[in-house]
Formats: sequence, structure tokens, C-alpha cells
Amino acid sequence: MRMAVLALAFDHLGALAAVTSARRDNGASLGVARHLGYRDNGISLNASGRGLIELTHLRLTAADWRSSTRTSRVRVTGLEPCLPWFGLAPPTALREGPPPG
Repeated sequence: MRMAVLALAFDHLGALAAVTSARRDNGASLGVARHLGYRDNGISLNASGRGLIELTHLRLTAADWRSSTRTSRVRVTGLEPCLPWFGLAPPTALREGPPPG
């Protein structure tokens, strides 16, 4: 799931970076993020219902994503009609230029 979201963001929506966070003791989540190429990006203490928890923050840049072999593992189809939901114009609208008038 994370790989699909990253492929959509970096390969089709023009994202520059992705960030994620997990509790320091959540080795599984941190392991998945690091396997996908995320790099450590700091820690923070956050209040929770059980007191303070330490979060580890990670960041993945578009350049790091593109330099990996992961980019070819995901195929995105049917995106063009959804682009307005992301605040983006479909490629055909970009080619046509502004409306006459």
C-alpha cells in the first residue's frame, strides 16, 4: 500500500518528498519505511493519552525514490479523470491552452 501511494505521489502527482512518523518502539513500521528508502529525519516527543511518546520521523525525497528500483513495480491506470481531485489539470487541458475569449 505504501509503495502504491509513493508511486502515485512521485511518479504522477509531482511530489517532492514524503514524510512519515512512527513510535520509536514500532520496529515493523519503521522497518517498512526504511525498506522503501525513507531516511531518518528527527524525533519528537508528543503527548498521548498514556503520557509522552517518542516519534521517529522519516523522509523520502523524489530523487531517492527515482534512484531506487521500486519505481517500476507499480502501474497506475485511470488517473487522468481524477487529477482535478488533486488540484491538477488533465494533460489534455494543458495542451489545449486557455479558453478563447
